[in-house]
Amino acid sequence: MTYAPQKIISENPKTGASINLPLDHCAPTKLCKMMCYAKSGHMILPTTKRKQKYVSDYLAGNDITQLIHECFFLPSVRLNGSGDLLKKHVSNIIQLASTCLNTMFYGMTRKPYIAEALNNKLPNLKFLLSVDASTPKKLIKDYTGTICFGPRRACDKVPKDKRIVVVFPYHCHGTVIQGIPKHPLDCPAVRHEVNGCHECKRCWNW
Repeated sequence: MTYAPQKIISENPKTGASINLPLDHCAPTKLCKMMCYAKSGHMILPTTKRKQKYVSDYLAGNDITQLIHECFFLPSVRLNGSGDLLKKHVSNIIQLASTCLNTMFYGMTRKPYIAEALNNKLPNLKFLLSVDASTPKKLIKDYTGTICFGPRRACDKVPKDKRIVVVFPYHCHGTVIQGIPKHPLDCPAVRHEVNGCHECKRCWNW
């Protein structure tokens, strides 16, 4: 029997709805590889990995009708809640956002070319390039879009860079690691100051 999940969308208390992809799609930095939240908990279960692989193949396919139906009445959807997008997903992500115009699609990527391909292509499509203290400077030197910084350790200094709109203090299982000082651009959802991403909106209100 061919495997197919009941829903393409995944859900959790912080992001609400998300589209989760395999970790082998990532281009992680040294810190990202060491501190990845998607390498623990339910994210490493065989059933989770099976769905992630299915979703990746689905996003590269010719028919995303089911995903459109699932997203159409949602206020926001986090793209790649785990893993990262591939070039072959870009056209269907743009089709999804252009069909579900009342849904905000947002996310982060370690790949400048994915951020450039998606960011602000539509009013409801916002994508951040994700960097951290181990990101090679040459990777982002010529990038003109918006940036998020994280995971941020206590020893990491956030650069004074106008492109940075949100900072993610290192957190594990929903709790910020003790000793990490607050930064003015810290994600309030990670700090449990708001009830999740849709209440915050910092990742797309810029």
